[in-house]
Amino acid sequence: MALRETTQTAEGDLFRQELVNLINLRHPLVQLAQKIDWESCEQRFGGLYKAGIGRPGHPIRLMVGLQLLKHTSNGHVLRKG
Repeated sequence: MALRETTQTAEGDLFRQELVNLINLRHPLVQLAQKIDWESCEQRFGGLYKAGIGRPGHPIRLMVGLQLLKHTSNGHVLRKG
């Protein structure tokens, strides 16, 4: 699937805070996300999507992250422990 590349410009982001300033970098999910090889996930699962058919797909990182969250949380909120 051909995903749209996101580009960031200084215009329009004058009052927008960066995510890194809003989240707790010591949270277990943030640390886990930093350890995952997201490029490998995109290469591995990218071939499963076909561009131009149906509704545009969601980013592979989002889909893999949601599945991982579902698997690890087993329906419960993860707590720092």
